[in-house]
Amino acid sequence: MGNQKKKKFTLLANPFFLFPLLALIGLLPILPILIHRSPILNNDMLVAYFCYFWDYHRNFSWSHPLVFWSSSYQCGMPMHAYWQSGFLYPITWILFGPLFPHYGIYFWYSFHFSLGIFGFIKLGPHLRLHRLASLWAGICFSLSGTMLARYEHATFLSGWTFMPLVLALYLNLRNCPGLKNLFLYAFCIAMQAFGGHPQASITTAILIGIFTLRDLFFFSPISPSEKNLSEKISPKKFRLRILCGHTLALIYCLPLLIPFIQLLNETSRFDGVTWEEESTNSSSTKSSPTSFPETSPEALTAATKLNDGVFGFEKFSTGGMRPLHLLSLLAPNFLGSPANASWWGGEAWGEVFIYLGGLGFFFCFFASWRRANKDQRLLWIIAGIGLWIAFGKHLGASQILYHIPVLNNFRRPARFVILFVLGVAACSGHGFQFWLAYARSKSIRFIHLKRLLFICSIFATGISVFFSILIFSPNLSGKIFSLIQSFKHLDSQKNYLEKMTTLFQFSAIDFAFIALSLFILWFFLQGKKYFNLKISLLFFILLADLLRLHWDHFYLFPSNFYRN
Repeated sequence: MGNQKKKKFTLLANPFFLFPLLALIGLLPILPILIHRSPILNNDMLVAYFCYFWDYHRNFSWSHPLVFWSSSYQCGMPMHAYWQSGFLYPITWILFGPLFPHYGIYFWYSFHFSLGIFGFIKLGPHLRLHRLASLWAGICFSLSGTMLARYEHATFLSGWTFMPLVLALYLNLRNCPGLKNLFLYAFCIAMQAFGGHPQASITTAILIGIFTLRDLFFFSPISPSEKNLSEKISPKKFRLRILCGHTLALIYCLPLLIPFIQLLNETSRFDGVTWEEESTNSSSTKSSPTSFPETSPEALTAATKLNDGVFGFEKFSTGGMRPLHLLSLLAPNFLGSPANASWWGGEAWGEVFIYLGGLGFFFCFFASWRRANKDQRLLWIIAGIGLWIAFGKHLGASQILYHIPVLNNFRRPARFVILFVLGVAACSGHGFQFWLAYARSKSIRFIHLKRLLFICSIFATGISVFFSILIFSPNLSGKIFSLIQSFKHLDSQKNYLEKMTTLFQFSAIDFAFIALSLFILWFFLQGKKYFNLKISLLFFILLADLLRLHWDHFYLFPSNFYRN
């Protein structure tokens, strides 16, 4: 019986099958761009920062190879270690060099989508996940709404996709002695630092730091997936190995850290209120805004902020999640979307967009704390910590982090929600594995579940049809709009009726996917026949559900949009 279970997933263990599969999944989000031959996204952050700065720094470095400082951005930044250019990142050179940045960027995205899935496949055995469940969790993580919302910040996407692989290599280092795992872990940390935003590296440092503290104080290096260790490891040797891995990772990162330390010495980060802004704000009360008296409140405020070297608390805590944003786990377009912003006012996109697919979220309810191992449980706890930090000042996290050095230099606490997404994706893989193992049983709860799934699929289909009717019924849409306007004040100068029509369109699609997902789950419980086909349908629905949001996110532009 055990051998039969292992044979089902042998294809995923074969690199000649696995790597083309991952490459294909990574290409799927960018297919519309390649088909339309559109070379750039409609986003100034991507064009003006990432592609432009890499191209500028690449050309400049040939004639000035030893210059570490560039005046091309603000008051100057470390050229070879500027995180908006990926200058030290090998993947950027491989893809941007021969293809040019405005085309290479899409294959750059594709590589990192595949990397996130590959990292989860390597992480899976440490979490007691078989290959198929690891692939499921990797797709939920790598193609999640959080990742698609980071298209405009390419270095966040690249840094975050390394997180499963970094954790997997750390657990390899913890469980298996040898120089190979030591150097692989340090190399992966360096690659994330070179290609990712510093805030992405800080997020990974929190993840690995919590695992390290647990392992150092509660020494138990042998996990269920590593029972074949040839030697017993003493606590002293174990702690030395972990220390060597972290130290070697820092050494690898020195080409990035040295100029970054220079940046910290040369500049101070403050809350963005520049002298010019203070001048503009005071122009109504001063006849000459070109200078401030040294004792003026404006000058003292600006000077204080520069000397503090950290954000003001309001700037630091801006962008925290709210409980309402958790609705994006179920209905990704109800509050808005990364491409269309918010329907109802306030932020409902970017970092607070955390959709993992309807099926991805559904399987989280089948995860079992009792059946999970210690690493899986700790990852779920870290997911809760990440969600707490992401809520920022609303749950008191920002009030604490604001007094911690280094962490108080990173604004927008919602970006730490990636820890929550990582844990929920692993939870979904765990629940998916449980579903495959027990869904074919004749348990009473699954008999009741079949009935419930069928009823809910019919109900979701009815809601989808209702929203479809609203799209083609202006009178009924107008009545609903008047009802909403009666209890929520909306700006009369904005065309909210048009927004509502678009919302109805997206809601109809959302509920159609919910209905289809529930129907597939009901079909899965009908018996043992066509088992492989049913698994394929689950993956197909998950991919289609996630990819439709990626494809909607792109604004396609002609080739002359690219800045020379």
